[in-house]
Amino acid sequence: MVRVKNLRITNAADALAAVDAGANLLGFNFYAISPRHISEAEAEKIRRQLPKKVDAVGIFVNAPPADVAALCKSLKLDAAQLHGDETAETVAELAGSVPVVKAFRVDTDFDLKTLDDYPGAFAFLFDAALTGQYGGTAAPQIGMPRGEPQPGTVSF
Repeated sequence: MVRVKNLRITNAADALAAVDAGANLLGFNFYAISPRHISEAEAEKIRRQLPKKVDAVGIFVNAPPADVAALCKSLKLDAAQLHGDETAETVAELAGSVPVVKAFRVDTDFDLKTLDDYPGAFAFLFDAALTGQYGGTAAPQIGMPRGEPQPGTVSF
């Protein structure tokens, strides 16, 4: 089964429309300079309205692990998606409290062996490598669960 994640959620109407259209996961972007940034208060209002079958993912860029863990706990987020330059140690630290999806900006030179350095990650996401940007480039993204090959997640 392919899971569909919408990362562009900034209001309740869009969240519910995405769910109605078949999204299984919704992403809340907490990166302050992103055009899709959402406040904690707005994310909390939306989170309360989501059906239980829909997972909520917090999107972060180079945020302190303690802050990410606290926000995930307070909003009852199902995972943290890290789009910055987070180290394997940061991923492992955070993975003790919430499943972590580690995003990588990839180009033709990306070495898949890099993934071996992140055993704490629950899954990986591959995003377009655009200089000076941490995701949100509107380029297609593919998520890949760790472990046995299985259907992944398509994000938009």
